[in-house]
Amino acid sequence: MEICNLAIIIVTHNSEFVLKKNIESILKLHINYKQLIIIDSGSEDKTYLKRYELLKNTFVIYENNVGFAKGNNIGYSYLKEDINMVLFLNPDIIFSKNIIPNLIALIKKDVLGVSPILKRYIIKSNKMIEFTEDIDSSGIYSTWYGKYYDSNILKNRISYPEALCGAYILCDRKKLDKIIKNGKVFNENMFMYKEDIELGLRIRSAGYQLIVDNNSIVYHGRGWKSRSQVLRWQRLISAKNDWYLLPYIKGKKKLIAIIFYLIKYFYVKYIE
Repeated sequence: MEICNLAIIIVTHNSEFVLKKNIESILKLHINYKQLIIIDSGSEDKTYLKRYELLKNTFVIYENNVGFAKGNNIGYSYLKEDINMVLFLNPDIIFSKNIIPNLIALIKKDVLGVSPILKRYIIKSNKMIEFTEDIDSSGIYSTWYGKYYDSNILKNRISYPEALCGAYILCDRKKLDKIIKNGKVFNENMFMYKEDIELGLRIRSAGYQLIVDNNSIVYHGRGWKSRSQVLRWQRLISAKNDWYLLPYIKGKKKLIAIIFYLIKYFYVKYIE
């Protein structure tokens, strides 16, 4: 069996509190990585990142606010040649167990990427963390009219979604290299929102599978904002990014999706 040389890529933006919890959980569980690459995407105060420069096999890269997609691509460009597994990880993920060996064991034959169940944690007003049983994502699926969403339903032990939540995507590097475009894993035109969906659809259109292991769990601090709490410019980016998903939608569903995306975009831009 090939030795696993794991790299973890984390993109940060004003992530001091959650990144501290993230790194603490990685170190506490003795998660064995060959590279930990932290890309800061324009944090207002970067001093909190200095401590991580002292960690073994850790590289901190300082950038302007380049976004999630480009930030991950920059991190990917720093991988050593012998890295064969890559974990794209949000700074607000907390491990409760070292699930990585179990997930790596699932990456066989036509499987390119795998994810655990993401459960929600809440940051209380006193900075204490409350772990919940609420499911943040059990994979990404689509409706009949082309709307993509994070499922919160547990299926069989192994499920095969259309895409994986970008907060935690563990990939086979050799297979991933075959489907990336111009050396870019994520579509940098998307900046933020749905770049994980585009990647997932691209992976599956190339004939590979994505897996969610429903027996493995990590905790995600996304927070589940209501639509009214998301800023208008953010909603507009999300609506624009729908169009990058269209090449992967086939048949009558594509026509329905075009109508849905048009209505959504004009609603956000001119009415909402």
